[in-house]
This record gives sequence, C-alpha cells and structure tokens, in this order.
Amino acid sequence: MSIFRRYRSRTDGGYDRSRPWDYRMCLAVPMQIVSIVGCVARCEAKGVQRNVSLTLLDSREAVVGNHVLVHVGYAIQAITAAEAQTSWDLFDELASALDHADA
Repeated sequence: MSIFRRYRSRTDGGYDRSRPWDYRMCLAVPMQIVSIVGCVARCEAKGVQRNVSLTLLDSREAVVGNHVLVHVGYAIQAITAAEAQTSWDLFDELASALDHADA
C-alpha cells in the first residue's frame, strides 16, 4: 500500500477533472515516552512535549523510556531507539534539502 493518499484540490469537495492530483502524505512522528498517567503518555521529541493517547498500544509496549510512533495524538506503534533516530535523521535531511531549495 502506498504512503501517499490522493486528494482533489477543490474546497467544495467536488470532482474537477481539469485540476491535477495533489499528493499529500500522512506522517507518524517518533517520540520518547517521558511519563504515563492512565492511558495518556507525555512524550518528547526534539525538545517538544505532547500528551499522547496509548489506547492503540499493547500495555507492555507503553513503558517510560520507550519510543513510539505518534500520529494525530495516538501512539500507533512501538519502535526501537535506533529506528527513532533513523527517522529523525531522515526528517533532518529532508528539512535541510527543503531549506536549500528555498534559498
């Protein structure tokens, strides 16, 4: 399955054959669990902290210090610290390339 989802570029929701496809991508952000209260974790990434729901994870994966992928406020998968670092390295590389493209 592709990570890209296709959306039409029309605000009224109608179908417009004259407009090209607009490709958008949903991202899950790797974050580290800092604390847990009930089914909500306080997670941190790059100095930013957010409250994240743990309801989609197995309780054995939700442990302070573990890394998770966060999408729209939900931890959707546990990952290793190495996987989180690889994701952040790729995000940093992409941001750098976009900064150079704008210059």
